Amino acid sequence: MALVGTFPFNSFLTIAASGVPESWLGSERELRVDREDVLYVFVTPSEPGNSTLDLEVTAVSEQLRFPAQVRLYVAPALPTATGIGWLDSAGAQLARALAQLQASPTLAIAALVLIFILIIALGAALLRIELW
Repeated sequence: MALVGTFPFNSFLTIAASGVPESWLGSERELRVDREDVLYVFVTPSEPGNSTLDLEVTAVSEQLRFPAQVRLYVAPALPTATGIGWLDSAGAQLARALAQLQASPTLAIAALVLIFILIIALGAALLRIELW
């Protein structure tokens, strides 16, 4: 989450947050900003469900308050395995192979040429045509 603001030179700000566990928040709570600045409030939820984060940024020297309420929905974690061992490993091997093909255009072209030759050879064998 980002807060964007224009403040007088060298303003002192505080950020108050409530409504979620303290362990979810990873931002500094007191900081100085220099005119235009972007403040980030990092939220790392650890439990699924609905939550409401109440934020209040206070420009101390100017005595200005900026409240905000953010509604959060954290989806339950997806299962990481399908339960079918060979399918999991085949998917992982396919993903690694595709990553290697993306990293090397020469390898991708060679793989396409090889696949094309195999398709022609298989078609010739099935149709019993002598190519060579």
